[in-house]
Amino acid sequence: MGPLHPMSASTASVIHESAMPGPRARKDRPVNNSTRTLASSSVTSEPTRTADPHQWLPIAAAAQLGAGVLGMAVALKRHHPYDFLMLHGRADKVARDSLLMGTALSAPVVMLVAQGGAVVQVLRGETQPADRVLAGLGTAMVAGYLGEALVRRRLHRSGFDRIESPLVVVGIGLAAAMAVLGLTPQRRSSLRFGRESPTAPPLSK
Repeated sequence: MGPLHPMSASTASVIHESAMPGPRARKDRPVNNSTRTLASSSVTSEPTRTADPHQWLPIAAAAQLGAGVLGMAVALKRHHPYDFLMLHGRADKVARDSLLMGTALSAPVVMLVAQGGAVVQVLRGETQPADRVLAGLGTAMVAGYLGEALVRRRLHRSGFDRIESPLVVVGIGLAAAMAVLGLTPQRRSSLRFGRESPTAPPLSK
């Protein structure tokens, strides 16, 4: 065969160079915006864990227990007997009556002991029936506070006391929080006390 035509040789070189990966061939192709959107959504699509109201139940109950103990100490020191509706205690029997009847500023000892035991159970993860116990105690304490004659006086401006009035307000508020949080339905899928609630195992195919 004869020598290649000059035009054929140049054409072959051009085809050869175009087949080789050059700088233009290695340029990144533009990414579709939909692809970027899907990638970003897959990163941020993790489920958000919401706080379980039961996390606050032992905190409110423990704080209310402290307010009850402090109120009992103040009532014992100042000789404030219970004066609940038609029931009246005696100033010289405050210590004895505090066991079963309570004082003017606190629930009875038996209720405070039950409250402390229920708080311990909730902290251990045994929410039932401890949450219902705390709800019932909170409801009874709100009624007990408001039924006390001394408490009603301390809630008025004319009967304000710099120790007893704040103690009464805190005690009523925390007792109401106990009642509400104890009756709130529990969210099984949220975290409680630093541990994730157990979920049902996936069904086998």
